Amino acid sequence: MARWRGRSPRAQQVTGMRRVAFLHPYAENDAEVLARIVAFRDGLEALGWTENRNIRIENQYSGGDLGRIRAYAAELVHSAPQLIVGSGTPITAALKEATSTIPIVFNLVNDPVGQGFVASLSRPGGNVTGFTFIDFPLIGKWLEMIKEIVPGVRHVDVILLRCMNPEVALRDILRRHTRSVVGRARPIALASKMRRAGGLKDVQFLSTLMHRTRLLSNL
Repeated sequence: MARWRGRSPRAQQVTGMRRVAFLHPYAENDAEVLARIVAFRDGLEALGWTENRNIRIENQYSGGDLGRIRAYAAELVHSAPQLIVGSGTPITAALKEATSTIPIVFNLVNDPVGQGFVASLSRPGGNVTGFTFIDFPLIGKWLEMIKEIVPGVRHVDVILLRCMNPEVALRDILRRHTRSVVGRARPIALASKMRRAGGLKDVQFLSTLMHRTRLLSNL
């Protein structure tokens, strides 16, 4: 997990109202984004930053639209806040392209090193840092565990959301981190196939499709 190595907010000398912009991948009325806004506000307050007292938090909602993400990223950078927070790969990529000076903190990003957002998890460098919620080398271990739990399994489908990574990155991540399974001391006879989903409806559709395919293959 990459962490910002700048000074702690407690150690900074507050001079006037600080501005933090938060670019979300969801619609404004989405329950998930509302919960994150509350958690973000509470976390800052625990560090001594109280909204409308010494900090102003500005939220923008992209609704997952790539054109809107790029437009909002440019607008936020132009408004010059002290910090920009972004959720997900498309937003992080747009913010990184828009500025190399304003600090950017990301979350919900897969493989930030592989995607070029940070130099390393321990020393991110540049103006971008944040939190990654998955360690991709573990994917190989997941496949090993699947084979141990269900020895007869021969094929695994992997569903990855397009909004989490660019299409090229999706293929590269799966190729790089499943290849390690084959190179182990005990090779695993397990084929994998990547399926891309644009959202929850696609995930539900693909899950149903894979279930029907499995049933037909057993006939």
